[in-house]
Amino acid sequence: MTKFSKNLIVIIFLILASFVVVNFVFAQADLGMEYGEQIGLSNTDPRVIIARVIQVALGFLGIIAVVLIMYAGWLWMTSEGNEEKIEKAKKILKNAIIGLIIILSSFAIASFVLNKLRGATGGGGGGENGGGGPGASGGGIGVMGSCTVESVYPEPSQQEVPRNTSIIVTFREEVKPETICADTNSNGIFCEAADGDNLLIDADVENSRVKIYKDNKGAVKAADVTDFIKEVKVVATTDKKTFIFMPSAYLGSPSESMWYTVYLSNGIQKTNGDGIFKTCSKDFLEWQFQVSNKIDLEPPQIKAADKGGISPKPASTKPRNSVIQINFNEAINPLTISGQAEEVSNFITVKCMVGADCNPEGDGYSDKYFACGDATCLKGKFNVSNQYRTVEFISAVQCGVNGCGEKIYCLPGGSQIRVELKAAALTDCGADNCVSRSPYNNCAGGHCQDDTGQNYPLSSLPLSGVADVALNSLDGNRDANPQGPATFYNENSPVADTGDNYQWSFSVSDEIDLSPPVIESVIPGASGANLSEPVMIAFNKLMMSSSLGTGSMEVDNGKDADGNDLIVEHKRINLISAKSTLNPPEPDPVLPGYWIAKSDIDSDGDKDVDKTRVEIRHSMFGDSIKYRAQVGSGVKDSNQNCFKPSAGPNCEATAALPSCCKGVPTAGSECP
Repeated sequence: MTKFSKNLIVIIFLILASFVVVNFVFAQADLGMEYGEQIGLSNTDPRVIIARVIQVALGFLGIIAVVLIMYAGWLWMTSEGNEEKIEKAKKILKNAIIGLIIILSSFAIASFVLNKLRGATGGGGGGENGGGGPGASGGGIGVMGSCTVESVYPEPSQQEVPRNTSIIVTFREEVKPETICADTNSNGIFCEAADGDNLLIDADVENSRVKIYKDNKGAVKAADVTDFIKEVKVVATTDKKTFIFMPSAYLGSPSESMWYTVYLSNGIQKTNGDGIFKTCSKDFLEWQFQVSNKIDLEPPQIKAADKGGISPKPASTKPRNSVIQINFNEAINPLTISGQAEEVSNFITVKCMVGADCNPEGDGYSDKYFACGDATCLKGKFNVSNQYRTVEFISAVQCGVNGCGEKIYCLPGGSQIRVELKAAALTDCGADNCVSRSPYNNCAGGHCQDDTGQNYPLSSLPLSGVADVALNSLDGNRDANPQGPATFYNENSPVADTGDNYQWSFSVSDEIDLSPPVIESVIPGASGANLSEPVMIAFNKLMMSSSLGTGSMEVDNGKDADGNDLIVEHKRINLISAKSTLNPPEPDPVLPGYWIAKSDIDSDGDKDVDKTRVEIRHSMFGDSIKYRAQVGSGVKDSNQNCFKPSAGPNCEATAALPSCCKGVPTAGSECP
C-alpha cells in the first residue's frame, strides 16, 4: 500500500468520524423536552435555555470542524505531489482535529456542570419521578399526591426550617400507630417505646420503619444509614392519619445549615395489615429539607380578618351551609385543632350563643350539640389542610345535598355563632429553669422573660391549646408577646393588652347558597412554564380548604332501586402524566410528588377576600414527559357546593358532554 493510499484511508476515516461526532452533537441538541399541553411546559426553564445555547454553539463549531477537515482532504487529494499544498492540508487537518478534541471536551465539561447545577437546584433529569436534587425526587417522593400520602411538613426541598421544628406526615388512610412506634398508650395518641425512652424506632436498623437523618442533599441511601435520630416523641391525631414527630434534641447546628432526609418504609401498615405504600409506584416515602441554624421563637398568629384570616367575617351574616375557616400565618401543630368537636373542645369550640335551635330542651339536641361548660357547642368536625395552615369546621347537621349529590351540613339558622380558640400554656419557670433560655433568663409571673418583659413563647407536651409546629403558643392578640390562655382577644371588638385566647362571632341566616364555583384561570396555560413552578388554579369563590386535596373521595349517594349502595368516586386535584389515563389501573412511576396549598385573595380591593387561588406544588417534572392537571367534583367552595368539571375557562359543557379537556367539552372523565 502506497503512502498516498494510507493517507487517503486516514482522511476518509477522519471524515466519517467527524460526521459521527457532529451527528452526536446534533442528537443531543435535538433531545428537546416535550411537555403536556394542559400544563404547557416548555423551554422557559433557564437551565434548558443554557443547555440548548451550548448545544447549538457546539453543533455550529462541529460543522466548521467538518468543513475544515473536508477542505484539508480536498487540498491533499488535489495537491498532485505539491509539497506546499500537502503541508498546508496537514496543518489545516491537524488544527481541525485539535478543534474537534476541544469541542468534545467542552461538551463533556458543559454537560457535567449542567447536570451538577440541575441536581444542586432540585433539577429534574430523566429518572423516576423527576429529578435528582434534594427533595426533587427522593426516589419515593412520587407516593405523595398520587397515592397514600396527602402532605408532609417541612415541605420537600423547603429551606430555612428552624431547628426546633416538628416533622408531620398525613396519610389518606388510617395507620396502625404500633407500626410506627414500638408501643402505644391506651388511647393511641402518644407513641412510646416499650422501654419508656420515647424512642421512635427499634435499634435494629434492618427493621427500622422510620429514619430521620442528616443527608447532603439526598446523596445518602436510607438503607446505608446507621446514624439516625432515635429519640423522638410521636403524637397522632385521633383519626390516626396524621403523625407528628418531635425530636427530643434540636436538629442541625447553631453555626451552619444542614440537609435532612425523612424516610418511611412499607413496614408502616394500614388497619388491614397491608403496607401503607403497597399500591404505590414505590414502596417507601423519602424527602429532604434544609434546617437553618436558628431556633423558632416567634409565636403563630391568625391572619387579620381583612386579610383572609377568618371566614365568615366578624359581625357578618352568612348562609347556613357556610364552612367556618381559620387561616394561620404558619404551620400549626394539628394535634389540638383536628378531630371531632367533642374531642378537641378543650382547645377549639364553635358555640351557639343566640337562636331557638340552641335551646338544650329542643328536639334532637344531642345529635346537634353538646354541653361545653355553661355554653352550647355545635357537633361537627375540625379538619386541618393547606399544609397545616388552615383549620375548618363542618357541622354535623345534614340539611340537603349539593349539585353532585353530596350531603351538605348546616349551622343553625337564625343564630349567632361564636368561635373560640385557646392558646397553649407557656412553660412554667422555677428558680433555675430560665438559665438555659437566654435571653429569657428572668422568672416572673411564672414565665421566663427577657429584660423587656417579653415572655418565652414555647409550650410543652401535652399541649393545652393551640401552638405551631415548633410548640410556640398562639399569639391571639397579635402583639408578638405570648401571654398564654389568660383572657380572650375578641376580633369583633379588639382591645389591646389581652391574653392570647382568640374569639369572634357572626350571624347565620336561614338561607342556603347553592351556586357552584367556577375556574377562572389556570397558569401555566399552553404557552409555557419551567419545570418547578407550581400550577396555579384560580376560582371565582372562596373555596373549602379541606376539599382542596389530592386523589379522590367516595360519596355515599344512598341506594339504587335494587337496594344496592350507590358509592360514587369524586376526583379532587391531581397531576396525571399523559402516558396514563385519568384513572390509571397501575401506579404511575413517572409522576412527581405533588401536594396542595391555597391562598385567599381580595379581587376588588375592598379588603374582603372573596376568591381562592390554589397551588399544585410538586417535585421536579421529568424530561420528555407530558403532564395534565385535573380538577374534579370532589372540590368544593366554602358553602360545600361542588365544582362541576364543565365549569372551566372557555368551556361550555352540556349534559351530554359534562367535562372539559383542554377547554373542549367531553363525555367522559378521561382526557384524550
